[in-house]
Amino acid sequence: MADLVIDARNLPCPEPVIKVDREANGIGAGRTIEVIATDRGAIVDIPAWAMDRGYALAEEFEQDGEFHFIIKTR
Repeated sequence: MADLVIDARNLPCPEPVIKVDREANGIGAGRTIEVIATDRGAIVDIPAWAMDRGYALAEEFEQDGEFHFIIKTR
């Protein structure tokens, strides 16, 4: 289970990544973030955001039209 779950469903691009950046700010090292989005732009934007922050994208999958991203902070 993630330390922080960010629901970015039904937000148009670029709002999902903006919401993730705002809500995950200061979460600290060694934490897990799960992001759930429905916008296809998140497929590129969320992994790029994680890489830019030095975080690891541990898992990425689509389920029932929703895109899930599991990110581990460092």
